[in-house]
This record gives sequence, structure tokens and C-alpha cells, in this order.
Amino acid sequence: MKNKKVPQQGLLYPHNKIPLIRKYHQRSSLSTYALADIYTQLSRLEKTAFSGQQAYNMLTISNGRIQKKLQQLQNYLKLGYSISDAGFMAGIFSSSDHDLLHIGETSGKLALIYQQLADYYGDKAKNHHQIKSQLLLPISIFILALFIQPISALALGEITVWQYLFISLKPLFTLAIIVYLIINLPYWFTIGQLHFFGLSKLLFKIQLTFPLLSRLIIARQTNKFLHTLGIMLSAGIPIQQVLPNAVMTIDNPLLRKQFNSALLAIMYKQSLTQALTNISAINNKTLQQIKAGELSGKLADTLLHITKLGHEKINLQDNLLAEWIPRIAYALIIIWLASSILTSYTQNT
Repeated sequence: MKNKKVPQQGLLYPHNKIPLIRKYHQRSSLSTYALADIYTQLSRLEKTAFSGQQAYNMLTISNGRIQKKLQQLQNYLKLGYSISDAGFMAGIFSSSDHDLLHIGETSGKLALIYQQLADYYGDKAKNHHQIKSQLLLPISIFILALFIQPISALALGEITVWQYLFISLKPLFTLAIIVYLIINLPYWFTIGQLHFFGLSKLLFKIQLTFPLLSRLIIARQTNKFLHTLGIMLSAGIPIQQVLPNAVMTIDNPLLRKQFNSALLAIMYKQSLTQALTNISAINNKTLQQIKAGELSGKLADTLLHITKLGHEKINLQDNLLAEWIPRIAYALIIIWLASSILTSYTQNT
């Protein structure tokens, strides 16, 4: 059955056609590693003339949960949905990935989009793996210390085996819960399940005002915006159509609001450089490069070059983070061990 084509009017798909599935900033239900693997396989299959449902049938995935997601995608494809919509409804594609894949389908450059997403998630997976591997040793030392500390009380018969396990495991579970909440609460309170508490505006404002955090978030989200814009333009879609979708990839709505003037300027046929001139998130160096790209007629290539350099800078930041997180973990473990020894000593004296 032929996949449904979405008319290119306004935004790159008609929201009123699929109101039940479209939510901006929906995250993929799959891990970064799984997405990197899927997009890499799809890119290879697309280049070898296997496309559409055939390509998804040929994916080699061992994880049962992911296989169920892919089966849901294939069921939607059989019903006539496009690849981007089917994957979005199955929870495989995020909102921004959905838009990029839709561009690939309508422009006939799906292999290019697959490769871009494979590179993007591949880099993220590499950074995540580096951080995890760096944390493996301090976490192991911490767990070992948890079990060593109360062992003397167990040997002296002051506590039972069950009390020993409880004393040893309680801090570990407590720490795991705290880390889990730190990672997920910002998303839950802003656009996730706890959005109804009304704290989203405050958290989004903190993201843009907290000194170090704001620079990191603005740099990453504007780089993602320019990267999406570059991919869409390279697919041959007019700037008037792609700019609204590229702006919507910016997760922070307060930062996204800054680009409203750019949307209006593009509607009045101004250049991209003119449209972005008064936006503080875009620095002068980037504006000059964009202007050069427009004058040379190679705007898409220029944007992709800018974002490649930006991505390399972000990777350096992630690598630095991967180096410092274990150091901080070691410092916390030393402080915890020292405080435990001092507490034990004062109790005994």
C-alpha cells in the first residue's frame, strides 16, 4: 500500500490531520544507543535500495521491547501512514526526528536524513559510553565501601545478616533514586507527566538565567536549530517552509520565543541573516558566516559546516564533563568515607 504523502502547506505536515499523535518535543522511548544502531542500519539499507517497510523488516534488533516498537511501526505502515508518522506514533522517533524524516520522505533524500541522525545519535552514544565507563570504577569503590563499613558490626554479632544488607544497600538505593530524579524531574515538570504543577515556566527561565547552564543550553539548542535548518534546506525545501519547523526543535519555549521575529521577517521575504540579526542567541560570527553562505548561494552547506564546528565544541564540553564527573564522584566518596570514620570515632570515644 502506498504511504500517505503530506501536502507541504505552512508547516511541513497538516497538524489537523493527525491531532492525536503530534506533540512537539515528545522524546523517543528508545535509548541513544538503540537509535544510533537503528539509524545506522536504515542508512545502509536505504543506500542499497531497500526502502520503506522492506528496510524496517530487515533490521537486526535483538532487544524484544524494541522489536515490538518496530512491529508497531510496520503495522502503521501497512495502514498507509508515512514512515515519519508511523515511527512517531510507535514511540521510536522523537518530535524533531519526525520532522527531519518527513523532509527526507517528501524530498526523496531519506538516506541523507538517516545518515545525519545516525551520526548525531552515534556521537551522543559515544559520549554517554565514555561517561559511564569513567564512572564504573568510582561506583564500584563506593559499593565496596558500603559493604565494608558495617562488616565489623556483623562480625561482632551486633547486627544480623538482614540488618547488614539493609545498612549496606540503603545508601545505594537512595543515591540511585536521587540521581534518577535529578535526570528526569526537569523533563517531567516542563513537558512531561508533571507539567500540570505549573513549574515549567520557572524551570525554563532558570535554564536561561543560571550562568554556566544557560550558555550550555543556548549553544546546544541553537546549534540543533541551525543543523535542522541546514538539513532541511539541503533537501531542497524553501526557507519559508522549513524555518517554522527548525524553530520548533528549540526545546526551551522562552528561547524559542526569541525567534518569532525571524519567522515574521522570513514571511516578508527578508534574508535569513536579516531575520536572525536581532536574536541574541545567534552571535555575530555566526551571522557573518550565514551571510557569506547566502551570498555564495551555499546556505545549506554553510549551516551544516557551522553546526559541525558547533557540534565538535559540544563534544569537547561533553568530554570535559566525562573527565570531571568521576573526579567529583571520587571526592564525594572520600568525603563520605572520612565523615563515616570521624562519626565512628566520636561515637566510640
